[in-house]
Amino acid sequence: MADLERSAKPVSQWTNNELLAFNIRVEDAGVEAFFNIPQLPPPTASTAILDNLDEPPGPLLNNDRLFFAYKCSAERAERRLSCIDLSRFLLDLLDYNSGYRLLSVWAKLSLLMGGRRINANIDLFVINELDEYLLIIHEDKHSNQDPEAQVIAKAITAFDHNNSKRVESGLQRLPAKDICAIAMKRTAPIFYRIHVTTALVDALAASNYPQEETMVLRFIPPVPNQQLYSTEGMHPLANRRSVFQCLEAFKAVIVCLLCSNLKKAASDIFLKE
Repeated sequence: MADLERSAKPVSQWTNNELLAFNIRVEDAGVEAFFNIPQLPPPTASTAILDNLDEPPGPLLNNDRLFFAYKCSAERAERRLSCIDLSRFLLDLLDYNSGYRLLSVWAKLSLLMGGRRINANIDLFVINELDEYLLIIHEDKHSNQDPEAQVIAKAITAFDHNNSKRVESGLQRLPAKDICAIAMKRTAPIFYRIHVTTALVDALAASNYPQEETMVLRFIPPVPNQQLYSTEGMHPLANRRSVFQCLEAFKAVIVCLLCSNLKKAASDIFLKE
């Protein structure tokens, strides 16, 4: 693959060709390899959410009512940000924005690729108090684009941003780090762990073929019918339960990354002083 074309392309134009050209491989992982646990945890969502296809009659707690409203909006795709609205609600509902984690919408980052700066718009993200990206969420907006390649490109950009922040603080760049990501198509999330290295970032900047392969772990929720998952999303109750289990497990992964980042920053600051 070293002879493939490598030129600066906007993130919206990344395809599997860019992954091949920069030695990036995506591999499906099981629960233990992806989440570092033997099995998925039970969901913590309410019984109203887990036991009803659609909004049930009668009074509901506000979060239950909002879930069905956001889900319905995302399924219809009537509004441009309906999918991101649902994603933000879910992450907020499951406390992704607590414990030194901040949840925010839309950021414009850039990455040096082939001697040019390309832009990466991050739809939704979780950062820590050091402004380091822990999780990015990418909305699959167009059927003619490649959401997997795009979410990987955004994760690489987020890693480079994190290292730039370290350099601004007088610290060394991290040689490698996992960036968590979710590609969301309406109500169907797919989970990623992208192991980004400075070697990959430098290769992108110079349009060189990296000798070291970049491994991306992908986890598709274990729903009964994976062929229909992208269209059914969280509507079937079995799918919904599985997605909520994955979100709970993914939060634990992000907490571990956060602790690792903070410990590394504290250690580097101590050594610097």
